[in-house]
Amino acid sequence: MLCRSVLFSSIALAVFALNAPAQVGAVHVVVNGMNLQAVVNGAQSGDTLLIQAGVYPGGATIDGKGLTLAADGPGEPLLDGGVRIANVGAGQRVVLSGMKVQGEAWTGPNTGRALAVDSTAGAVRLDRCIFLGRELGHGATLQGAPDFVATECVFRGGSPATWSNSLSTLRAGSGLTSSGGVVALYASQLRGASGLDAASVSDGQAGGDAAALSGGRFHAALSVFRGGQGGVGSGTCMFGGAGGNGLVVQAPLSARAIASTFTKGNGAAGGPCFCILCVEGDDGVALVGPVATLAGPVTQLELPRVARETTTVNVMVASAPGAVGFLFASQNAAHTSNAAYNGPILVKGPYEVRTPLGALPSGSTTLSLQLPTLPPGVESQTWFVQALVRSPTGGAFAGECRPLVIVDDAF
Repeated sequence: MLCRSVLFSSIALAVFALNAPAQVGAVHVVVNGMNLQAVVNGAQSGDTLLIQAGVYPGGATIDGKGLTLAADGPGEPLLDGGVRIANVGAGQRVVLSGMKVQGEAWTGPNTGRALAVDSTAGAVRLDRCIFLGRELGHGATLQGAPDFVATECVFRGGSPATWSNSLSTLRAGSGLTSSGGVVALYASQLRGASGLDAASVSDGQAGGDAAALSGGRFHAALSVFRGGQGGVGSGTCMFGGAGGNGLVVQAPLSARAIASTFTKGNGAAGGPCFCILCVEGDDGVALVGPVATLAGPVTQLELPRVARETTTVNVMVASAPGAVGFLFASQNAAHTSNAAYNGPILVKGPYEVRTPLGALPSGSTTLSLQLPTLPPGVESQTWFVQALVRSPTGGAFAGECRPLVIVDDAF
């Protein structure tokens, strides 16, 4: 067994031998002007796409295979047309890292979405991504997503650029909706779009919800949920649009939120009327449904999105001062609810890294990690990194999880 160890601030890291990879992956370099969907179609399950800055019309559909799409180099890739993930089997995973995604064209219900996950049994992992619904589309919609994790992501509903009277009966886009999913969000922002002010005699448009979930399980840490504002009504005694809700959960749903905030959208004024208060839109509600709220602590990680084999990367772990922690990294994603850790365990063995952090006197520490050489014939691997801590005031907490994409130094 190959062992590597690096000493940093009196902390020894044990990096274990590379286990047989969960997914052996070729690397595909995608540059501005290339047809991203064609590259996705030609890739095999387990491959990695390194995507350079640029605009990629049409977005991408990942159907029936597990892929990693990671931004590489300066700038930001824009996937203009949405991302759809479907039919990814159990044991496979899709990773999106560093992407900005604009929704597909809105043509009616269930369109305009920046991200759609359907009929997927595998893991979906998002890191440092932005998802923007188009027109009335949602930032993300999940239908059958039993393992969905987003860290430091933005989900925003869409709102049309111009008014039409049909908008008075259609709510602006939500940040995220989920039905029956198992969802974990860390350090993420979710916002419902604000409704449009009526430009002709009509009620104003209702604002979108930040997030609306039914069934399954939900966990959020250090995340922000903000409902959209209602749009102003126009014309005598026309109603103002209602404000959107912060977070809506519907039973049966197990939901927990740690150090997160929820803000309602305000209802808007109506048109001129003898009873002004009668036509004001209703305010949204900050938090709807049974959600267990905890103060924390939360545990955050900072590490590169992409690194080359044999290089040294720094992993910063931040939590409450005096917390005692442990760091894990594995090629294998998991999503195991663990009440003892007040959150889900998102990795499972065999582990590439398994090391104690010790106490964090100032609340943070930085670990210097020497990456190993990839096995012969393997061009990329994706590790999932998570820290678990025990609070100095009692209680254990599972922290956020981030992917680390390791590629052959030839790329």
